[in-house]
Amino acid sequence: MAKKFRFQSAQYLNDKLGDVTMGRAVRAAPSADVKVNINQPAHGELDLPGRVLFPTQHSLALIDAALSGQSMFQAQIYDGSEKGRKVYDTTAFIGKMIQPGADAKLEAPAKDKGLGELASWPVSIGYFEAKGGDLIPSYQIDFRLYANGVSRELLIDYGDFSIHGTLTSLEYLKATECH
Repeated sequence: MAKKFRFQSAQYLNDKLGDVTMGRAVRAAPSADVKVNINQPAHGELDLPGRVLFPTQHSLALIDAALSGQSMFQAQIYDGSEKGRKVYDTTAFIGKMIQPGADAKLEAPAKDKGLGELASWPVSIGYFEAKGGDLIPSYQIDFRLYANGVSRELLIDYGDFSIHGTLTSLEYLKATECH
C-alpha cells in the first residue's frame, strides 16, 4: 500500500485562476487509515479508511486486474479533488486484451516509444459519490491502458460536456530509488 500522496490542483474559469487545492495524505502502515492534511484553500484534516487507493495505486491495481483476466474492478479512490474532501467509489470495466502489434492507429509518440509492442486494454471507469449517491456516475473516463501504465485515447464524460485527449508526446522518466 502506498504511504504518501501529495496533491495540488488548480481550476480555471475563462483563463482566470479560481480554486487551488493543495495537501498531503499519509498512510502510516499498509492497512492503516489515511490522514489527510489540506493546506489550501483552507486548512483542514480528514481521516479516510485504509482501503482507499491513491491514483497511482489504482492504476497499478487496474493493470494487475487486467493481467489476471478480470473484467471488472471496484475501488475507493482519493485524489485530492473537490477541495481535498472527496472520495469516489469507482467501478472499472476492463475489455479484452489487445495483443501487442495489433493496433495500426498509433500516434507517432506512441509508436516511437514502443507502446505498440505492449499488451493493452480498453478501460471505462465510472466515478460515483462515495456516500451511496446516485447510480449514475459523477463522471466517466474511457481510455486505452497499456501494461506499462501509459494510457491514450482518453475521453472524460461529465454528462453535460466531454473532453477528448490525444497523446501528443511521451517521455519515460528514469526510476529513482524510493525512501
